Amino acid sequence: MNENNYLNDIEEILSHQNDNGADLWATPDKNLLKGAPFTTLESVSYLLELGVDNDNLIIKRAAELIFSTWRKDGRFKTSPKGGIYPCHTALALKTLCHMGYANDSRSQTSFQYFLETQEKDGGWKCNKYSFGRGPETEYLTPITTLIVLDAFRSTNLMNNEPRLDKAVDFLYIRKLLFSKKSIDIRTYVLI
Repeated sequence: MNENNYLNDIEEILSHQNDNGADLWATPDKNLLKGAPFTTLESVSYLLELGVDNDNLIIKRAAELIFSTWRKDGRFKTSPKGGIYPCHTALALKTLCHMGYANDSRSQTSFQYFLETQEKDGGWKCNKYSFGRGPETEYLTPITTLIVLDAFRSTNLMNNEPRLDKAVDFLYIRKLLFSKKSIDIRTYVLI
């Protein structure tokens, strides 16, 4: 680990790595998203933000754990009892990219999965609705789209792939639609 000003914060995060019943902030059955704010994916992201190096043993072991949930179609099953959701795959991929694994062949398959599953409007949809489904759940999910784009920042496709430009446009148009500014909706047709 780096010697840095955040050593106490790093130690605090590390002190929680067995809280969910297994090592590396996971549950014994490899749930990587249980125990917020100290889930596997969140805790690794915190450590990286605080300056822990990608070659640190804990980071490398966490990468192995995350990749152990990877499927050949590019998705990640971050919860053994739940479904496989694009938002969870996006979180796992983004975390691995921040860990330095964007060029790993498994990550490349996950990038392809996202390019193939992009919605017509340009974004991605989570499809996980803990509180039921209604008309509002038929729309794309901005946070999933943001996380996918964050992962793609680690590739040479960002600013070179029209499909990603369309995702940015989706977010920009959504911001315009829901901002306090008055706009003429007829100007923005989502195809």
